[in-house]
Amino acid sequence: GINAEYMGMNKTQLQSYLGGLLADLDSLEAKHSAAWEATPRRAVTVFAPISFRSQWYGEEFTFMLYNSWKHIMAVAKLYDVDFIPIDLLVFRPKQDAIHLPEECEAMTADEATEGMYSKESRCVVLAEPELSEREWLSYGGFMNSIKFMSNSKNWDLLMSYSLILKSDMDIFLTPRFLTWLPEKLQSGQGAYTVFSYTENKLQEISEKFGLKHYGKHNVGASWYTPPKDAISASSLTLAIAKYILWAEFDPYGPTVQGEWPSWWRGVTSMYASEIAVNHLLGPDGFSMRPDQLDGSSASNYDIMSLAHIHCWHSSAMFSKFEFKDKKYQDKYTREVVRKFNLREIRYYALAMALGYEDLLMEQEETNPTFVDGKAVLT
Repeated sequence: GINAEYMGMNKTQLQSYLGGLLADLDSLEAKHSAAWEATPRRAVTVFAPISFRSQWYGEEFTFMLYNSWKHIMAVAKLYDVDFIPIDLLVFRPKQDAIHLPEECEAMTADEATEGMYSKESRCVVLAEPELSEREWLSYGGFMNSIKFMSNSKNWDLLMSYSLILKSDMDIFLTPRFLTWLPEKLQSGQGAYTVFSYTENKLQEISEKFGLKHYGKHNVGASWYTPPKDAISASSLTLAIAKYILWAEFDPYGPTVQGEWPSWWRGVTSMYASEIAVNHLLGPDGFSMRPDQLDGSSASNYDIMSLAHIHCWHSSAMFSKFEFKDKKYQDKYTREVVRKFNLREIRYYALAMALGYEDLLMEQEETNPTFVDGKAVLT
């Protein structure tokens, strides 16, 4: 039979949980807000599985996000850009840096909080247990990428940062990210709500739990935001996702998947996060910025037109699948790639993943991304 504990909260329980959560975050905000002004600091947060395809995810992190993080800091140093430090926080089931770069140091959240005042950006590995697949009906893998935000053991650390980018590992940061400092949540844009049927379902579920939905649909999965909003929205997303999985689709197995794109189990996390962000932040409390976040790695736009590149499911250059299948390594030697315009997003991603940092820096000499410490935006 169904374990009642697994099925999540009812309206009264959810409202009580939310009230307590927001009160806790308000007190942490009071504790840390002075430091946000005096010693601001940013974090890019990801979840890296370790029990499942550990090497695959380790490579994704290393060749994409990590390489681009190192690169933009080299760019900052080259042009003497005054930027707010950026830490990589890698959450994984064990406090273990296996298959990650040597620089990434495993430590506890308390130890990481102690190192907040250095000007050096750092890569930190933190232990975060995975969700039970039984409780989460084999959907836990999707939810692990935000679950660490809802774990109160991480709140003091997360609230120490002035801004957090919640993202996946198959992304590239561009030099534009160095100086982009939004004041409210910015998200990419999803494409999971195309029919009024879906909109009505999301409105109904919101109302069932006493939540307000302001009709802002297709909120993207990457968020760049003050930490309080990242934590509260992730926590509410988790609660709503559990309800959708158990009540809207068949809890006994994958027999009721729904129908894409009207109502589909596979995008439960997107439905739930849209409900959470609408309720908590209101119509003016967040912006969808597909021009800055989750830009396609197959694009030929200039890298300074956006801050964050995401590998979409595609075989077009740059494709993470082609890269992982070793289709690029022999074909695109250093000499071949040197002739490309590495300011184009697809070739920037290619050079980054192949480790051609020297070529990217060479192109800075002829086509600088910063002049007089200011970003050259396109």
